[in-house]
Amino acid sequence: MITILADDITGAAEIAGVCLRCGMTVSFGVNKLPDSTAQARVIATDSRSMSAQEARMIHRQLAEEIGKSSSDSVFKKTDSVLRGFVVDELDEWMTVLSFEEAVLQPSNPSLGRCIVEGCYFIDDKPLQETAFSRDSDFPAWTSSVEGLLMERNGNHTSRKIFTGSVASLKKGIHVPDCLIESDLKKSVFKNNSAVLYAGSAAFFAVWLEEVHDLIPKPQPYPINPLQGRFLMVCGSKHTQSENYLTNSKKKGLAVAEFPEELLQEHIQEEHLLEWADNQAQFWGCTGQMIVTQGHRKVTFPGHAQALRTRLAEVVVRMLEQCAVGELLLEGGATSFALLEMKGWTTLTPLLEFSPGIVRMAVADKPNLFLTLKPGSYPWPTWEGNHSEKPNK
Repeated sequence: MITILADDITGAAEIAGVCLRCGMTVSFGVNKLPDSTAQARVIATDSRSMSAQEARMIHRQLAEEIGKSSSDSVFKKTDSVLRGFVVDELDEWMTVLSFEEAVLQPSNPSLGRCIVEGCYFIDDKPLQETAFSRDSDFPAWTSSVEGLLMERNGNHTSRKIFTGSVASLKKGIHVPDCLIESDLKKSVFKNNSAVLYAGSAAFFAVWLEEVHDLIPKPQPYPINPLQGRFLMVCGSKHTQSENYLTNSKKKGLAVAEFPEELLQEHIQEEHLLEWADNQAQFWGCTGQMIVTQGHRKVTFPGHAQALRTRLAEVVVRMLEQCAVGELLLEGGATSFALLEMKGWTTLTPLLEFSPGIVRMAVADKPNLFLTLKPGSYPWPTWEGNHSEKPNK
């Protein structure tokens, strides 16, 4: 049994998709260790939206539970561009599970996300020159991997960080350079079983192959979730999301964006619920809709958390009135807020549409299916729907 812990729910879903690709049975818990005895147990947290201390606490608690379970091996899923409190979380896992050495490989060369001489690049552009420099929670001010990790090291752990070329492992956290896909394999030290591995879903897939002899194979999917009665929730501020919304409007799909009054620091709760009721009524006529906070600039203190909470409240209100069959969620923090409000803590991954985009069943909800997607990933090109072809 393999147990994987992620710092956001879309990252956890991406890991579940890799496991499905390997033919494994998968259980999925939200902020808890799944009860199932599946071959892979995936745990989703929302620690990227917490304080450093809160992130440490949830990782310590879950590491202790994992340590008492019968898991054969563990993997720590991190954000591919190192958002969140990566060092704090690794420090807790290394302490509780007795690892002195960790290999952190966040790269994904197939998406142009590479580390060269200790600096992070996306499609040959330094990280701080990409859309991630405008991330609402963890803006990238540098491309230095060590600089990013230490700035986001809320509790200033003494773990030493090694970057660049890694020939042998020392006590601490190693982040090897990775320019091409074969470099992912070089980040796995097969002769050393006392290493904690962490990083991207791309690295996880290589780790499964190198350590567990499990080779991911793309699986066909016979389902188009946009052919029925669906509600898509776009909670990401990434350029990919903005472009998708623009193209969807051009193609005639109903897109409901927060009006200006719901983007203010202080709002009337009844106005939010009234707006949600109006969208639910409109959805009842069309059976297909995208709902979003939009991409207008908002700057009041704590706006990111406030807007994702409002969007989750709107969706909860709509689900009370709408017989949605397919709920498609974009953006980890927004998705987690919604699941938390609904009390959905046990999911069953069913199929992977494309890397990072996974359809799941909800416990005790036989007529509702969730599809989760990271904000920076493109939606698949389902035949006959409104989505465009993916762009790297």
